[in-house]
Amino acid sequence: MTRIVNITHTDLDGAVAAIVMRPYLVQLAPNYEIYRVGVDTMRPTVQGLIESTPNKADLQLYFTDCSPADIMDLLKANPEVFYAVYDHHVTAQELHNGDNCIIDITRCGAMVAYEHLPDKFTGSNMMERLCELTNDHDMWLNRMPESHDLNNLYYMMNYDDFMARFANGFDGFNEAEQAMLDKYNSEFAAYYSSIYRKNLPCNGVYLIANKYISDICMAVEAEHYTWYIIERASDNGVNLSVRTRNGVHIGFILKNLGIGGGHASAGGVFIPKGKEVTPYIAMICDEIEKAINGSGCIWPSDLKSESKPSKYECLLWTNPDECRGICGRNGVPCCEYCKLNETTILGVDGEDD
Repeated sequence: MTRIVNITHTDLDGAVAAIVMRPYLVQLAPNYEIYRVGVDTMRPTVQGLIESTPNKADLQLYFTDCSPADIMDLLKANPEVFYAVYDHHVTAQELHNGDNCIIDITRCGAMVAYEHLPDKFTGSNMMERLCELTNDHDMWLNRMPESHDLNNLYYMMNYDDFMARFANGFDGFNEAEQAMLDKYNSEFAAYYSSIYRKNLPCNGVYLIANKYISDICMAVEAEHYTWYIIERASDNGVNLSVRTRNGVHIGFILKNLGIGGGHASAGGVFIPKGKEVTPYIAMICDEIEKAINGSGCIWPSDLKSESKPSKYECLLWTNPDECRGICGRNGVPCCEYCKLNETTILGVDGEDD
């Protein structure tokens, strides 16, 4: 008996990608399974699925908004297992084969799935709107005010309730949901006024917080800081969420430093328990200053190449107020220096609450 499994990320993008996939996968198997994973749970989840399926040829894995690139040893060791990927992280680019693995770093995972599934499974204006809002938040475009509220609502609601509520797409918030959001925003305002903060060079700021990460990002940008670091404790160490709004490609910096990675304007660093945070902050500050005070802004000709630039040649865009690399909608370049699709650097994303 065929066993269909959707493996998706734990965030809003992963949830909406799963919603998009549902009409397609239910045609394959009415009782298909959904597993939500993070970087640390991908391997044990897939290994458990393989081990619990007696006939490996019966197992079909559909990855959405997450890349199995780091577990290819498991998949190669079990070639009978079918897998397909709909993702937008550059770590998955090596998997792109134009057939079962669709990778597009210019938009979120949900939008990748929406645009590549057959029309009969995705032809809904409400579903398209849901994907557009998700893309706006996940790619940190922040052009649609409702996208931030949708993300907050996702974390406030029970997962199954959220999936059922938006199963047919987005048609606005109802009265009860708006009341939840209003209460949430009031509580956030009180929390934000109480957290630790310290100014950084080049109009930056460093904050320590353990919740409301996305909301803090929005609030900081409203105060016209052009880059910032948010420190957040975890069970195994410390996560740094680093955001830039000054034209500096933070994913490139973090990757080149060997401490993390991410996208053009949003990156993440994990610091294992026992290591001091201060040296990491100092390294990032130093490289931000170099980038802003430097002179070149030519993008490397091929970020897929194994060769790495020897110096920072491409960290500044010509018009930081307009340019975010390849913009999330339709993959249209924002300026003459962003003509390639490879505008995200290999690495890990910071995950938001």
